[in-house]
Amino acid sequence: MGWTAERPSGWDAFLLRYRNTAGVRAALTSVPLVVRDGDGRLGALLGAVGAAGEDLQGHVQQLDTSGLSELACLVEGDVRVPGDLTSPHAVLRAVPPGEVWPPAAA
Repeated sequence: MGWTAERPSGWDAFLLRYRNTAGVRAALTSVPLVVRDGDGRLGALLGAVGAAGEDLQGHVQQLDTSGLSELACLVEGDVRVPGDLTSPHAVLRAVPPGEVWPPAAA
């Protein structure tokens, strides 16, 4: 399932409308979403609630793979994002409550 910033539909539209809420973070912790942007690049959107937020690097590494250009992780407000949080394959972004991904959806 993918999205285009101009015409989201289905689950994609839900994410773009409700963005970074507790419910979306919880859903994406269990079931990450891989999307294709308008330029054909793949990005992944995942959540980090509970134990996933306690081991953020480990959680991100479960999805990190070659072929992804960007990896965005929606985190709870109390999650401590390590300064050395990295991805060998993609640009990695921790997205706290109040922010959105992709930035074009704001």
